[in-house]
Amino acid sequence: MGVNISKSAIAKRQQYQSISLTVALSSILITMITISYLLSPLDFGICPVDLVVYSALISACSATIFLYFYFTSKSKTKKIISKTNKILLWLVGSFAVLAVALTGLSAYNQNRLHDENQQLINTDYHTYYPSSSHTDINFEHTVDDKPVIYLYPTKTENVKVELNYDGKLTSTYPDYNRSINGWEVTANPDGSLINHQDGLSYSYLFWEGLPNTAFPNYDSGFVVKGSDTKTFLQTTLKNLGLTTKEYNEMIVYWLPKLENNKYNLIHFAGTEYTDTAKLTIIPTPDSILRVFMVVKPLDSFQSIPGQKLKPFVRKGFTVVEWGGTELK
Repeated sequence: MGVNISKSAIAKRQQYQSISLTVALSSILITMITISYLLSPLDFGICPVDLVVYSALISACSATIFLYFYFTSKSKTKKIISKTNKILLWLVGSFAVLAVALTGLSAYNQNRLHDENQQLINTDYHTYYPSSSHTDINFEHTVDDKPVIYLYPTKTENVKVELNYDGKLTSTYPDYNRSINGWEVTANPDGSLINHQDGLSYSYLFWEGLPNTAFPNYDSGFVVKGSDTKTFLQTTLKNLGLTTKEYNEMIVYWLPKLENNKYNLIHFAGTEYTDTAKLTIIPTPDSILRVFMVVKPLDSFQSIPGQKLKPFVRKGFTVVEWGGTELK
């Protein structure tokens, strides 16, 4: 006894098949994109979750196109498409299992790297505590490299910056006016400066010098792998209070000097620096931040207690300085 299947039932079944095929094709597309990303040796800077979202959007567009093609095609073409469902769904299952395994492996690696970074950088205080035991590091002072001074008044006004440096200035830009021990400028709220001595525009005041006194032996700081220097500086300088523009300019100067070292011991100097490079600014700033990074390259990892750093809050007329020295 035969079973009669109405044309409407056949059409409905074909619709279900077309939808399942669309899901299959979309899943394959998502899976292939994810697998290609996970197996690629390149770093595209996209996390797997974001990747799935992006690929899902692409799949939605492709599904729309496919459904349009299916429902506007002839019946013979529909039959050919329907016969491929089982094969495609089997492929989807295989790719999905592989994608889940690779995504899990990627997530595991990301969590492991995150834990290692958290051991290196504490985002609250930026302190590194690898061990209770530590080694004192002997610092031999060389050059105060590229301290630059930014001025951010609340309104355009004339500002006098005096630098009383315990050492020999080797380079300044604009020229250091020895008759006033510094610079006289017209400063704007955006940080741009007009130097009174030559009438030219500048982004900041730059100086460099050879100090008369050496830094002490530090017993705290950060031991950072050379390849991790960029991430460390981006996080630490930002949380210290530097703006994106300021910390990027500092990183661009220092990164080529540090990233090829095996390790860098980094300490942010306090009064041992500011007492040898005293700034007198008229009118008096409401807030001032002076970041001076002392770096010593290391051939191997050394344990040293972390250094606690306080964040900086800008208010009113703000002055910001960054600089550093690399010790041999």
